[in-house]
Parts: sequence; structure tokens; C-alpha cells
Amino acid sequence: MNMNTQKYKHLLRNKDGKAITVVITIIVLLFVAITIAVGVAVFLYNNNSQAYNMSSTDKIYYELKEGASVDSIAQDLDDQGIIGNPFWFKLRAKFTHMDSGIKPGIYGLSASMKADELLRIMNSGVSEVNVINILPGDTTKKIMQSVVAAGIMTEEQFWDLVKNGEWDYDFLEGAPKDETRLEGFLYPDEYTFVFETEPVEVIRKMLDTFASKWTPEMYNQAASMGKSVRDVVIEASLIERETFTKSEYPIIASVINNRINAGMRLQIDATIQYILPEPK
Repeated sequence: MNMNTQKYKHLLRNKDGKAITVVITIIVLLFVAITIAVGVAVFLYNNNSQAYNMSSTDKIYYELKEGASVDSIAQDLDDQGIIGNPFWFKLRAKFTHMDSGIKPGIYGLSASMKADELLRIMNSGVSEVNVINILPGDTTKKIMQSVVAAGIMTEEQFWDLVKNGEWDYDFLEGAPKDETRLEGFLYPDEYTFVFETEPVEVIRKMLDTFASKWTPEMYNQAASMGKSVRDVVIEASLIERETFTKSEYPIIASVINNRINAGMRLQIDATIQYILPEPK
């Protein structure tokens, strides 16, 4: 073998060795980079799956509406300080497949809850609210039974608020501070109250609803007849109990007003309902 051939083979071996070294180096560097990337991703994923503020004791009631997207939910929770990173919350929701099970409702959430806990609550569909239905014609006693049955307050708390509550409403001026004080003023409607709502706020909501429905025109009309709001409400309650047919309301109202103006007893069945232990 001549010298040139040996030199050529030596160069090939050197080139092959360098090529193998380069390939191995690249593979090692790629492995290290991937390992670091995966480690960082796992760290960020786990870190952002933790509670945003473990020391928080505040409960925030969040209304999740029908059809809300995970994007909008994540942004809402971030805006309210419940989570700290909408992107990672959405990633966690997708990874755990809980993004597809989110249900509308009103949920009590906290920044001390982990992402998985927040998602489980919103997947449960169990709202932290009490719903009270006050029907037209319900007496104060009947309303008391409804709020007590819902666990919002005790009977003692209810009657204390009725008789002794500081209610700053013009239509309650001069009302006797007894169990009849709010009769007719707790407006019939469907009310939704989150858990932990203070009893005073429950009564206030019903009175606020009445105040919003009683217009200045109604005040003026009552005044033109020489009646207070309370007078009108009492008469309306009697009319409502005397007949269920709205077309008969004007007739009953005329009878009541004629007897009042004549100084007569009303002598209508509806008045008896308010002295019975249980209305019939």
C-alpha cells in the first residue's frame, strides 16, 4: 500500500470520527434541551395548578352563565382574583377533560382553591344559592315560613327584623312596629340569595323590589284619594284575597271604598284570613 492510500484512509477515519462525535454531541444537546423543556413545562404546569393564594379566606360567588366558554370563565376568574394565570387554568381544564363538564350556576369560589377543585365545583352543577318564591297574596307569616324553611334565617330573626328593623322607606312611615309592619310590602317575586347572605339583606331586597315597582304616579294617585301607600296596599291585599278574577278587582274595590266612606264594616271574607292561625 503506498503512502497516499494510507494517508487517504487516515483522513477518512478522522472525518468519520469527527462526524460521529458531532452527531453524538447534537443528540446529547437535544436530549438535555428536551429534558430541560419538559422539566420547565412540568414545573410551570404543576405550579400554576396550585391555588393562587393559599392564605385567602374570602369566598367569591361567581355566576357561571349558560353557554360560557372556558376562555371567558378563565378570564372572569382572573379578573376576580380567583386564579393568577388564565392560560394555565385553561390548559388544566383541557388536560383533565373537565372543560367539557362545566355547568351553569352560582358557585362559591376562593383563591385558596386549586384549579382542579375550582373545576370540580363548576362541574358539579350544585349552586350555592337559596331560591325563595313569594307568591301574590302571601302573608308575612307565609313568607316567614318560606325563608325559615330555606335555612336563610330563624323565625326569631325574621320577626325581629319585621318589628325592629331600621327600614328607611317612605311607604313604611307610621307603620306599627309589630308583626303587621311589613304586610303587603314584601314584594312577590322569585328571589335568589347566595349562601351566607345576611338576613337583613334578604328582607331589604324584597322591600327594594316593592319600592322599585311603586312609581311616583302611584304615590300621587294614592294621595289624590286621601290614602297612604299602606292604605292602598291593605285594600289591594283584601281585593286579591276576595277574588282570583282580575276583571272583578274594580267591583270589589268599589264595594270596599263605598263601605269605608260610609263608615260601615267591611264584612268581607278576606278580612277573616288575617286573624286565622293559618289562612284558608
